Amino acid sequence: MSTPSRILLPAAVDPRALSDYCSAAHGMTHEAMVIALIDHATLTLGAGDASALFSAIDSLESQYSRAQWNELLIALSRLNRLDDKETRPDSLKMFLAELELREDAGECVRLAIVGKSDAGQSENNLLSGTHEVNGTELVRPPHLSHAVALKYAREIGSFAENTPRDAIADELILPLAARSRVVKIMDPYLMEHVLRTAKGRPYDHAEWLVKVLAGAMPDGASIELITDRNNGPTITDGGEEVSLTDVIATRLISEAIGQALDASGATQIKARTTLVRAHPKKNPNRYLWFSCGVAFEVSHDFARLGRPLIWERVKFTRQRGDDADHVAKIAESYERFAPAAAKLQVKVST
Repeated sequence: MSTPSRILLPAAVDPRALSDYCSAAHGMTHEAMVIALIDHATLTLGAGDASALFSAIDSLESQYSRAQWNELLIALSRLNRLDDKETRPDSLKMFLAELELREDAGECVRLAIVGKSDAGQSENNLLSGTHEVNGTELVRPPHLSHAVALKYAREIGSFAENTPRDAIADELILPLAARSRVVKIMDPYLMEHVLRTAKGRPYDHAEWLVKVLAGAMPDGASIELITDRNNGPTITDGGEEVSLTDVIATRLISEAIGQALDASGATQIKARTTLVRAHPKKNPNRYLWFSCGVAFEVSHDFARLGRPLIWERVKFTRQRGDDADHVAKIAESYERFAPAAAKLQVKVST
């Protein structure tokens, strides 16, 4: 059974994958595992694996490797990416023993990092690096760079002209939204089509993004739409040419975002649109930020998602470290912009 490619994978780590490679000489191997998991995984822990994994971490000779693994578990927990999977046996070893019988294996554990002798019936197939059974890919730590699931996850981000936008949602947006209590969309022109100030063809990219995100995010989550606002444009409203006042802008945004939330089927999602006029450090770029620990710069704009088939290439470039922090700070500077007369915030909820 083929398992779809997604940017976040449900992964599991056999405690022996650490204890079998516990010497300080394997420091780079552990660093590669930690980086792969923080970048592209939700970590599933069966009840029988949790304490064994902590013990395996303690067994590592390298203090640096121990610190990396402990920091990883803390980070994944904080980012809502550490799971106690009730749909699989208590230990990964038990899960692998019945792997041939589980048609849903890949949805439960897409990537299994195993020790030297815990691959069950797949043992002989792992001599060359990796092996896949019913959608679960098994790999030993030294061969992690060969994992096909990770390779595909790392490649997700660049989408060619005529790609269905729903495919972009399936591969990139939905897996991250499902783990995020807050998602922030930043684009200086994000709401122009809603406010009827956009030139050219109308699109529905903001509404589509809200609908897709709201349908995947957990109850109580919030979506932040952050954009710029032009000074007093004239629009057509009710057949008349009128100035775009705060009252009209609020109505247009509330109607569009409210309909998107209704279409999502979500029941406890909030959306807030922040429009700022004359920000002293105006943001010229487009960003998508997820509270599960992932942020992107989007090239060149979200409007390309405004049709069922994107009309030009869209690229989501992963922001890491200081770059990811910069994205969060841009959003905060707009949300907390002090002059009330220069900021409009519109709140809508299901």
